[in-house]
Amino acid sequence: MQRLTVALLLLQLACAVPSARPDSRALTSAQAERSADLPVTPEAEPWPSASARFHDNGAWLGADSAYSIELDDTHVLWLFADTFLDPTADGTRENGPNFFIRNSVGIQSGADRARAHDLSQSQMRFYWGPVQNDVPTSFFHDVDGSERWAWPLHGARLPGGELLLLRMLVVKEAGGLGFRVQISGEHLYAYGVENQGQGHAIYLARWPLAKLTQLAQGALDDPEWWVDQGFVAQSALPPGAMPSPLFQDGQVELSVHYEPERQRFVELQMQGLFVSDARTQLGMRTAPRPEGPWSALQPFYRPDESGAPNAADLAAYAGKAHPEQRGADLVLTYVVNDLKRFPPSDAVYYPQVLRLGYRAARGAHVGLDAGSE
Repeated sequence: MQRLTVALLLLQLACAVPSARPDSRALTSAQAERSADLPVTPEAEPWPSASARFHDNGAWLGADSAYSIELDDTHVLWLFADTFLDPTADGTRENGPNFFIRNSVGIQSGADRARAHDLSQSQMRFYWGPVQNDVPTSFFHDVDGSERWAWPLHGARLPGGELLLLRMLVVKEAGGLGFRVQISGEHLYAYGVENQGQGHAIYLARWPLAKLTQLAQGALDDPEWWVDQGFVAQSALPPGAMPSPLFQDGQVELSVHYEPERQRFVELQMQGLFVSDARTQLGMRTAPRPEGPWSALQPFYRPDESGAPNAADLAAYAGKAHPEQRGADLVLTYVVNDLKRFPPSDAVYYPQVLRLGYRAARGAHVGLDAGSE
């Protein structure tokens, strides 16, 4: 299994939280059946009042990655990777002293479910590790200082209420793995990307939910991988064998979620890299099942930063959906970083929030009630 095996060992049980109630916004079965086969065009626009949640929090001065997991009716957990901090809380990275840590977390909250799950109405508080020798530290502690550290990936709420988180162990070398996890039916699924070479193939592993009650006994040690036309336990694969790719041209950071309104699994990612390239856009794939077959990537949004004077230096990445959020058919985020400047200017390196709507081919609107404006 080569490098794929390593990333699976980063799964860990983090803490226990109450189970969230099912979302009541789903369409009726008849509506869902009609929507499943209805061609739609995704249309996204910036959502400034939601993006503001990542700009008005004092010492926290931006981060990338931005995974989100619903904790309960009034709380959402956000997981961030590389983060800038300023103890003076002057709102800018343009002067010091500023600090750079490898990860942080945020808690989005509100008085009720509607406001707590709407970034334009909710509150956000950020957290990191303790101060050591006058320097703030990462929330998930570094393994070996500047040589090895942890980047948060995604996670999932288990039926018993536990929160299962993924982390990537990062070392100073080329290559890497990313995983996106979700629960569907009686299994926990993890999507992984092989980040060596140019293919960026996406693979799929799963674990029976019933087995995850035995985490301390090694329940994660033998996942089932999608191979050809079925799932095969890792222990049953021939030495050196690899699972079958679901599709090529994935990303280390992507999202996969199920939309009951359309009866489709939806994969969202950024394609390309530099925003000066017209091919760099957010794109979407869909499939009827976790393993596919997956449609071709449908690009639908080019980052606004493509018009910046230094667009050739700006990289767009970390595109993902946040299906627990209200305020649109689907809420998306991405991050833009300046690869020629450190620290990047205040204009970039914050999660940028988009509101996406589905426009049906025949002009009818398909999806959830958009909620707040």
